[in-house]
Formats: sequence, C-alpha cells, structure tokens
Amino acid sequence: EIPKRDWSSDVCSSDLKSLFGVASDYTFEVLKCSKLRAGCLSLNVPMIKIFESCGFSKEAVLENEEIWEDKRVDVLIYAKHIG
Repeated sequence: EIPKRDWSSDVCSSDLKSLFGVASDYTFEVLKCSKLRAGCLSLNVPMIKIFESCGFSKEAVLENEEIWEDKRVDVLIYAKHIG
C-alpha cells in the first residue's frame, strides 16, 4: 500500500523534479528520443508548476477527458523537447 503524502510539499516536489531530471536524461541521452510527454488533470496546480519548473511546456488540452469527483475535467499534456 502506498502511504498518503502531501504531494504539494517541498520534499515531494523536489523528489518529482529529481525524477523528471532522471527521466529526461534517460529519454534524451540513452533512448535518443526528441520529446518527453507527461500529463495531469487541469485541477492539479502543484503538478502543473512542477512540469513548468522542469522545462515542460503545455502542448495540448484534452477537454472533458477524465472524471474527478463526478465532474468532467480536462487533462493537460506537457512536453519537453531536446535542446
């Protein structure tokens, strides 16, 4: 079971930033890909801030893609390009 964590806390944010750094390095240097994509619900402001602080840019909005607490919400797709 995964323990509950406050994912907006500084510790969790720095953990996620480190993870994105490793994922970016692996994606671009080892796999030789030119783009890394990730997404989150539009309501997840802390995750959006993490994406942006890690050099990701919003690439797409999937309108009404998911259901959260009985309401349709958008999914935001972010991407980081090599170079």
